[in-house]
Amino acid sequence: MRREAVMNQNDYFSQKMQREYMSTSQFKAFMNCSAKAMAEICGAYEQPNKEVFLAGHMFEALVSGNPDIFYEMHPEIISSQGKTKGNVKSNFIKVIDAAEAFNKQKVFRKIVDRCEKQVFVSGTIAGVKFKGILDLYDPKTGEIYDTKCMKDFSDTYSESEGRRVAWWQNFGYHYQAAIYCELVRQTFKNDPTFSLIAASKETVPDVAYIKFNNEYLRNVMDIIEENVPLYQAIKEGMIEPERCEKCDYCRKTKIINLPELIECAEVYEND
Repeated sequence: MRREAVMNQNDYFSQKMQREYMSTSQFKAFMNCSAKAMAEICGAYEQPNKEVFLAGHMFEALVSGNPDIFYEMHPEIISSQGKTKGNVKSNFIKVIDAAEAFNKQKVFRKIVDRCEKQVFVSGTIAGVKFKGILDLYDPKTGEIYDTKCMKDFSDTYSESEGRRVAWWQNFGYHYQAAIYCELVRQTFKNDPTFSLIAASKETVPDVAYIKFNNEYLRNVMDIIEENVPLYQAIKEGMIEPERCEKCDYCRKTKIINLPELIECAEVYEND
C-alpha cells in the first residue's frame, strides 16, 4: 500500500525541509565541502550558476509534456527585447534541441507516458531522515527513471578518485540511484530499479540510457551509510564543518592572515 510522502511541491525546497531532511544533492554537497553545504542549508550562500539548474528543470518540463507551466513560472528565460523578444533566450536553445532528441527515442516516450511524474518519497537511512522527488516512477514495475540534460557524455577527471570516470559517476548519480531505490522501498514497499535517460546539449545532441545493477547500488549504499551520520552531526552543530579550500564558496570567503612560506631543502644547479 502506498504511503503518502510528508511534503509537497511548495515546501520540498524550503529551508525548513533542507534542515529537517537530508537529500541526494545535500549528501553530495557534504562529500565535496561540508562548509559550503552548511552555508547553503543556512541560507548564507547560494550557488552562483543558477542557469544550470534552471536548464535542468526546463528539460524535465519539455520531456514530461508541461512546458507551458514552466514558461509561466520562469519568464526570465524568455527574451524581452530586441529581435528575439518573446522567444527563448539563446543560451537555452540547446536545452530545446536536447529535449527534441530525447523525444525522438520511442523507448523514452513509452517510459514517460506510462510513468507517474514528480513523485515524492521519504525515509530513513542510517538513522538520518531523507527526502527525494522522482522524475518518473512506474508503480506497476517499481522502476525509477531520472531524466538528465548533460553538456556531453564524456569521461571526466575526478579529483576525489584521482582518475577519469564516467559522466554519471563524476556527478554522483550513483548515489542518487542508491538513495532513491531505498526511499522507494520504504515508501511503496517494493524492490525498485533505477535508470538514467538522458540527452546532451552538444551541437548534435546525443542520448543515453543507463540502468544500475542493484548489487552495485548495495555497495554504493554502504558508502552512504558510512558517511551520512557524520554529515548529520555537522548539520546538527555537533561537529564543525571543514573547508575544502577549493570550491567557489571557500574561494569567496577565504581570509589570508599569513603568507605561505616556501622552503627549499636543496638547491639544484643547472648542469
